[in-house]
Amino acid sequence: MAIVHTAVDFRGQAFPGDMLTIKVAVTELKRTSFWAAYEVRRGDSVMATGRSAQVFFDYATQQPAVIPEAFRQTVASYEGIAGGAA
Repeated sequence: MAIVHTAVDFRGQAFPGDMLTIKVAVTELKRTSFWAAYEVRRGDSVMATGRSAQVFFDYATQQPAVIPEAFRQTVASYEGIAGGAA
């Protein structure tokens, strides 16, 4: 798997010793890739949000690879999202 895109928006400062909550969710499944969303909170305050795109990759052929069906089904079920194109 390769991370092909990332974006982050900083909304507040966090300091050493802060108790942070980090939430991650897969928000979209495509044929060879998926998107994840991130949120970092300190209590009720959002410190940062972000997104990233990951591509399944066949390093032997140097080409994107179709998302394995077991991964697709598990993630779609857990996140409550459409499974996308298989």
